[in-house]
Amino acid sequence: MNISTKEYWRSAVLADAAYVSGLSRGVPASALVNLLKSNFPASLAEYLTGPSSDAIAVLDQYTASITNGFSATVFRLAGIPYFAIRGSNDPADYAIADMLGVAAQGRASAQAVEMYRYWKRLTTPLDQPVNYSQAELKYLAGVLLPSLNPVNLVASASSLVAAAVADRGLGVLTPDAQVVVTGHSLGGHLAQLFYEMFPLSVAHVYTYNSAGVGGVAF
Repeated sequence: MNISTKEYWRSAVLADAAYVSGLSRGVPASALVNLLKSNFPASLAEYLTGPSSDAIAVLDQYTASITNGFSATVFRLAGIPYFAIRGSNDPADYAIADMLGVAAQGRASAQAVEMYRYWKRLTTPLDQPVNYSQAELKYLAGVLLPSLNPVNLVASASSLVAAAVADRGLGVLTPDAQVVVTGHSLGGHLAQLFYEMFPLSVAHVYTYNSAGVGGVAF
């Protein structure tokens, strides 16, 4: 497998860009430059959004509730779609996802479920109901079960199923789309779980300073 240094660089930059909030589909270039400047040197922000063939586009961004901590942004850079997953960004992330999820149970369960649902919405036609098989719903409930405790505020597996069946498509990517998945810290952990969940949708996975899957309990 021949992977260029430039591809590593792009993936690292976009893993970092996933921390920038306020990115949305079709955001004007001038606004995108200003948002990226909050995380990058001005010269790099302007390069990413400039007239070159490497110019970046934001296809979508989603951030779950503060009690969940999942956030991801879909970028297109040099014609390639990237699924960039944000790492821990506030105390709730550190306590719930990192300590109770990754360290104690081997996976950030609630965030993994949120990621699964987001990917399904991204790859379902706009406003169409997301189609979950019974096997998928059973799988998601099984992923979530270790995190069913009062601390992370997850009500029950049945409430997950009720929420999932109400999901509607975003129409951002086709069902057979392949993406480069990248993430830093917690985002890198979730990137590994993404590959477990959707191996056929992954072109490459890049992780930076991230935990593995397994935890102290395994």
